[in-house]
Amino acid sequence: MQVIGIIEDVVNENEALKKLLLENEWIIDNEFNVAEFICFEIK
Repeated sequence: MQVIGIIEDVVNENEALKKLLLENEWIIDNEFNVAEFICFEIK
């Protein structure tokens, strides 16, 4: 398992994933399977 990124100032997992992908084009470029991503909220 690895940390792909940390996203702040979103209200849910969908927003976090969208923001992660918009800010990090290399994720798609390197053909990561985004469907397998797991999101954890850190408070």
